[in-house]
Amino acid sequence: MKVFSDFFKGIDYFFKGLSFLFSKGLWYYMLYPFLLWIILLALTLFLVGDLVESIVQWVETYLASLFAHKSLFSFKLDSLIAFFSFVTNILLKLAFWFIGGTIVKYVTLILLSPMLSRLSEVMESKVSGKKFDISFKQFLKDIARGISITVRNMIFEYLFIIAGFIVCFIFPPAVFVVTPFLFFMSCYYYGFTMMDYSCERNRMNMSQGISFIKKHKALVCGIGCCLLLILKLPTLLGDLVGLTIGPAAACIGATLAFYQIKKDEGGEV
Repeated sequence: MKVFSDFFKGIDYFFKGLSFLFSKGLWYYMLYPFLLWIILLALTLFLVGDLVESIVQWVETYLASLFAHKSLFSFKLDSLIAFFSFVTNILLKLAFWFIGGTIVKYVTLILLSPMLSRLSEVMESKVSGKKFDISFKQFLKDIARGISITVRNMIFEYLFIIAGFIVCFIFPPAVFVVTPFLFFMSCYYYGFTMMDYSCERNRMNMSQGISFIKKHKALVCGIGCCLLLILKLPTLLGDLVGLTIGPAAACIGATLAFYQIKKDEGGEV
């Protein structure tokens, strides 16, 4: 079936992008996301540390006031407060670590828009020989569109996730359908973001870009699947390796796919 063949083509384009990242001397595009990841992670951990400390102090104060007038518990009060503070601290740090990591990934993808827009342009120049005029005004427009597309896709993805949770809560067996659906939906939106840089550069407006990407959604989904999986690697690898290499490889792969589609269709998209 064409859907499956296009999906696997998307996977192949991702790995071509990974290869081109090094073979075409584009490795330095990984330095920006690496530094950005370090800054965002440090900022996130700093803010989370302060927030966790404030919540733990509130829990200690609340428990102290709750048992203040109960002599029966007075001898156990200090150890009880210490226990609940310890548990609260651990649970909050685990929760905020997970949530913070997710937020860092999305914020990083948004902040990577200038780099990915430029990388896509450089990659198409290398494979087509076409030189693109550098216009600061157009570059700003490309960045604005990249950010708006990323935010749009993120919102849609979270809406589908919320809807999926509601469906599974009402009808638990639906989890066997909802889970793979949400996974491939995430793949699609990741790939969508990467492909739209080429759509913008070729002067498609947003509706034309969306229409084009929907037409090739299986291929886009394949590219996004590889990006999603590399970002889902265990914590440190997923954050460091995933965000440093993944978006750049996916962007190059999407650019190669877009260029090949144009060639196959006689230059008409």
